[in-house]
Amino acid sequence: AQADFSLTVSALQKEFAENDSLATVKYQNKVIQIQGVITNVDVESKSIVVDDKVYAQFDTNLPSVVETKKKITIKGRFLAYDDLVEEFKMDQTTIIE
Repeated sequence: AQADFSLTVSALQKEFAENDSLATVKYQNKVIQIQGVITNVDVESKSIVVDDKVYAQFDTNLPSVVETKKKITIKGRFLAYDDLVEEFKMDQTTIIE
């Protein structure tokens, strides 16, 4: 699927900081494309964290190219913003080359 929105993690954070309910309506269940740096990899749960803020879940095993401190562009369905841990959640994530 084509991404509905393509943005940086800081741009996403800014929109949620300004008005989280409007931003939720705008992005929820939409396909977003995010660029950033991988800050955490969890092979077992098939997930990564980008810029310490975006938790991205993959449907398949993580490709070997996924490693921390590496720049990445990912695309997936935006699920929610968890304001308790200040983290965005995505699933159905794929890597954009």
